[in-house]
Amino acid sequence: TSYMNCHEYFYREEKEGDVADKEDGDDEDATYAPHAGLKVVLPTAPNRAISCFDGEKLRAWYDYLTDHDGKAEDELDNTTLEEIARRVHTLIDEEVARVGARNVFLGGASQGCCAALHVAATYRGPALGGVIGTQGHLLSCTKWPEDWALRRTPLRLFNGLADETMPWGDWVSSTFDPIRDTQCDLKIHTEEGVEHGDDEAEGRWV
Repeated sequence: TSYMNCHEYFYREEKEGDVADKEDGDDEDATYAPHAGLKVVLPTAPNRAISCFDGEKLRAWYDYLTDHDGKAEDELDNTTLEEIARRVHTLIDEEVARVGARNVFLGGASQGCCAALHVAATYRGPALGGVIGTQGHLLSCTKWPEDWALRRTPLRLFNGLADETMPWGDWVSSTFDPIRDTQCDLKIHTEEGVEHGDDEAEGRWV
């Protein structure tokens, strides 16, 4: 995935002497070191048959039943979504047991953003440290908890305004209204000229 190939997302670039004038990630010979105390868990979406693509197998968090080509939210198979939610809830529980809930953060990009928001909304454990989502939307089947503000778990959402897969102005922005309505700690960042899958922009956001 793009995350696995971009060390600068989760590591700090090691500088030598006065070479600090180079931009992070621009030096092909740069070396990276982990941030002290930071652990990143990157689960992989299963290779599953996608119904709207005649059963073609793709890496996907859940099965799509329709493909509206970005013109509207696609229908999905709830069984596969809930299966993923249970899987990630288990991972969260394991990390919470190790480091405490406020030190656990959840995130995802594109379909992974949609899945991560559903996982966050359906998690019954203690309040997490925060949730981040890029280039995605809130699924219409995800019931956002009305008490989210009381959990004091910040949400940070990022979307590109040139994204034709998840078009912000057409329908994506309004999917977040249930989150906005809770008056929680929510910050949404949109950026002109950023298309879907723009790893450089995503790196800045993260």
